[in-house]
Amino acid sequence: MMDWLELHGYSHTLAGAVAIGTIAGLIGKPISEAVLDWLKVPRYPLTWRASFTAAYLGTLSHLVLDGIMHGDKRTWWPLSERNGLLSFLTIPELHV
Repeated sequence: MMDWLELHGYSHTLAGAVAIGTIAGLIGKPISEAVLDWLKVPRYPLTWRASFTAAYLGTLSHLVLDGIMHGDKRTWWPLSERNGLLSFLTIPELHV
């Protein structure tokens, strides 16, 4: 069972990453378009597919990289309580 006093709580689980990725995908497109329009940056239209792809790639890659580095994570919760990624690479290898 996860304890909220841990550094990496529910936001650093598979369920949390999917939830955060979904929110980021939903707000990423309109916010990005508004800022780019305000700055008058020429661009191709931003698609919903691009918004959600970027959001999920960002949250899930963060989840995996943190899982390798931090022992307090339950990366695959709710599917599993263990962190099978811990020490998959050494910290110097991870930083490279």
